[in-house]
Amino acid sequence: MKETYERFLNGELALEEAASLLKERANLGRADAGTLDLSSAPERQREKAAELLNEVIRPVWSAFERGELAPEAAARQLAPFLRPLGVWALNANVPVGPDAPAIAARFAELFRKLADVVE
Repeated sequence: MKETYERFLNGELALEEAASLLKERANLGRADAGTLDLSSAPERQREKAAELLNEVIRPVWSAFERGELAPEAAARQLAPFLRPLGVWALNANVPVGPDAPAIAARFAELFRKLADVVE
């Protein structure tokens, strides 16, 4: 997965192509923990990596937000995409706005389950 992120960040892969490769690798179980550290990367690269992550997780994340997936199921489906980056990568996806307090407990449970699965 690290190679796919790097190729995407270097402009060698389009968003859709990179997302497809990540999904393919996740299905094969190829996701090593902590292999992609973006903490010292320039802001633009972190934003671009977040764009790719969001493209990949959008279906699962949306189903979870709608209540169609339990935290355990969502965690299992999200984990392969988060292993290289760490659970912190989801921070930008946490809901904000008037409905946020109502679903905060569900998201807290999801993060607990992800911590168990990803680490």
